[in-house]
Amino acid sequence: MNNQHHFEVVIFNTVLDMQIQEFGDRFSEVGTKLMENMAALIPCDSFSTFDKAKLLKLSEIYKNDFDDSERVQLNGQLDIYYHSLLHDERFFNLKGIADISHLVVETGKHFYFPLVYRLLKLTLVLPVTTATVE
Repeated sequence: MNNQHHFEVVIFNTVLDMQIQEFGDRFSEVGTKLMENMAALIPCDSFSTFDKAKLLKLSEIYKNDFDDSERVQLNGQLDIYYHSLLHDERFFNLKGIADISHLVVETGKHFYFPLVYRLLKLTLVLPVTTATVE
């Protein structure tokens, strides 16, 4: 074993394991699932993390914000939303959910996709709410 192997493998893996353990200790399983589902809205790399199933699960978690008929409508809106943003050059190179929220409002797409916009607003508010509770 040489020094490079020691630092790249042994120390890196130890630190990574410590971070994963800390993450598990700090957040509940529900909180972790919530963050995984929220990540499906991140616009980086041409919406590579977009996952309609995760976004629908996110809407199911918030039953007070989405009733059954709205979840059905959201299913259709997500398909159209994804394809319309994917082919719109204004939505290229966005860094985060806040960026996409601003641009959705600027372009007026929040009128066409009100349920998706509601999900975007929830994802912007939820981290603050979670941190406040902690």
